[in-house]
Amino acid sequence: MSDAPETIPTPALLEAKLEAAQSAATADLTALLGKAVEFLDPEIATIETSDVADSDAPVIHQLCQSTGTPPYEIHIVIPRPEAVQLAALQMGEEADEGREFDAEVRAAFGVVTKLILSTHLAPLEEDGVPEAEAKDAREIPEPASDPTWIIGERFVRVRYRLVIEGQPDGRCDILWPSGDATVAAEAGDGGVLCVFSDDEDEQVALEDLAAELDWPVSLLAPHQTREEWQESFDHAIAIVVPWQLGGRAGLDLAESFLGDPVTSQIPVLLSSEAPTEFMVRSALRAGAHSFLIRPYRADELRARILGSSSPAETDEGEPANEDAA
Repeated sequence: MSDAPETIPTPALLEAKLEAAQSAATADLTALLGKAVEFLDPEIATIETSDVADSDAPVIHQLCQSTGTPPYEIHIVIPRPEAVQLAALQMGEEADEGREFDAEVRAAFGVVTKLILSTHLAPLEEDGVPEAEAKDAREIPEPASDPTWIIGERFVRVRYRLVIEGQPDGRCDILWPSGDATVAAEAGDGGVLCVFSDDEDEQVALEDLAAELDWPVSLLAPHQTREEWQESFDHAIAIVVPWQLGGRAGLDLAESFLGDPVTSQIPVLLSSEAPTEFMVRSALRAGAHSFLIRPYRADELRARILGSSSPAETDEGEPANEDAA
């Protein structure tokens, strides 16, 4: 694994550019929403995953994917009341705290967070930091203090006091990856991505994804024998297993790969169309390297696979990883 590329913003670089980003975020968001929004009292700290969520209050999490090489992820984390208020303002409505975080609210919140992200990346571009794109927003239910829902092991956190006109003060956290969270771009060269699937439509989509990834994808069926799988495993850069596969628990299958000396060094990723906190925690505690959301996206697959490494040790000495979908 090579050293982290210079395109990953360091704490010093973020601090140097923070005043310009803070001013632009305040001005641009106020103009977008038609109501005064301020980003005040920024604090920069390097934190571990366990420090990401420091209360049990539900939060909204926006995942952002860099366009750099290698790819990396940025996270925007905002408590639910402030997130709903920002989304309502973007839609020209009054906030209803009890409103479900549905597709309409999610889309509006995505517009807001994309603006927050772009205003923070703009001052960094002259230093080679690549653009990033907001991908999706997810509501994280209580307890939000469980960090398994976020990707990465260590972050540079920029925390603001978020003030929305007529609302109590809130906060907005932007989590940048620390340099050691990135990986070499060549990590997947020459390997095969092994994906289990019993869904014919998904198999067609995965064949299309292979072209985007520029990696060969080996589609494996649950009814095949271990010997048939092994030919692909010999060159595997990762194994992706759905949570449910052909009527059996994908976690059991993943655990069998993680416990087999032949496949134990291959990163194993679980996936689901609707991952829950229980699924993610169970997968990571079993030693899986990450968790994917289906249907698969090329950029997410690439980021997870390039970011996979040998599982870390938990406090109990069991293999685990803090990554999550």
